[in-house]
Amino acid sequence: MSNGLEGEDARRAQQLFDALTSAAEVAGISVTVSYVTPTDASVIYANDVALEMLDVSRQDITARSVWSFIAPDELPKLLEMHSRTQRGEPNPTRFETTLMHDNGKRIPVEIATHRVVLDGKLANVTFLTDASHRKQAEDALRRSEALFRTLAENAPDGIAILRFPKILYANARTVALLGLGSEQEAIGTSLLDVLTPEDAAIARDRARRRRQGESVSDAVEYTIQKGGRSIEVRATPIEYEGQPATLGFARDVTERKQLLARLMQAEKLAALGTLAAGVAHEVNNPLSYLLLSLEMLERQLPKLLEDPSLLNRRPYDAWIARVTPAHPVEQALVVLVTGAAAWAGYQARCLRDGIECKRLTL
Repeated sequence: MSNGLEGEDARRAQQLFDALTSAAEVAGISVTVSYVTPTDASVIYANDVALEMLDVSRQDITARSVWSFIAPDELPKLLEMHSRTQRGEPNPTRFETTLMHDNGKRIPVEIATHRVVLDGKLANVTFLTDASHRKQAEDALRRSEALFRTLAENAPDGIAILRFPKILYANARTVALLGLGSEQEAIGTSLLDVLTPEDAAIARDRARRRRQGESVSDAVEYTIQKGGRSIEVRATPIEYEGQPATLGFARDVTERKQLLARLMQAEKLAALGTLAAGVAHEVNNPLSYLLLSLEMLERQLPKLLEDPSLLNRRPYDAWIARVTPAHPVEQALVVLVTGAAAWAGYQARCLRDGIECKRLTL
């Protein structure tokens, strides 16, 4: 290419031009040079990257208008920009547009252009970068964000993003759990302001330990000042908008705690009932011995009155001999039965001998 230079200057200019175009090709940047008229622009040079991007040959590109490579829906915008430049009005030198192949394939591109004079004619030197991958990444990001927002807004649990202690994002459930009025009110609110003072101190200490690299449990339970509800929070570190942040999940466990408290009370009552049944059993067994012994005394007493000599045999001795009193109640019953038998014998002797019975002390 030449711009009125001759000799050594022309050679150096050509070397510089070749170096720049080679570097652009290595970088995957399309380079075109086009003459500009008040109504049109025609390409006079395109590097190999540009030819591949536009899917044309070198002969074809120089025979066509620049506007023929622009997507129809983008053409009015670029024509208006061209008209403003022709009128001397300012225009952006960097912008995005969409090219279109003859087969209808659309290519999003980033364009940087600069007006120069070549051989006394106005020309544009234009650099084009294929933005397809970036656009795809942006579209994927938008879809991901939309999916995340859909899931978050319909989640039964609270979901929030914090840069401790400030809340950067909160779904509707988080807003309700924290007792706030709206998502807008939640953004920028300090988590410490909605927790009880005791739990705020715990949250502050956990954040400090996490910053210092200490191990911190994933789950923690906090109490909200407004309403006094209990929430279980699980958190994990993430990167949000290029900076460290925390993704938190909150679940209302107030009813669960109340249910557990009721279950514990029921278990205590059940244990008390079991204890009472055991005590009743321990009392009932000795009482059974007592009843049986009293029945035996009731049967033997008439016989003693008729035949006092039976006192020398004392049939209840056999029962006492069979009992190995280990329980205090059983020991007391043995004494009671022995005393009752002695009293019965004493009564029989009094009746036999015709004397008045006196009170006996067992």
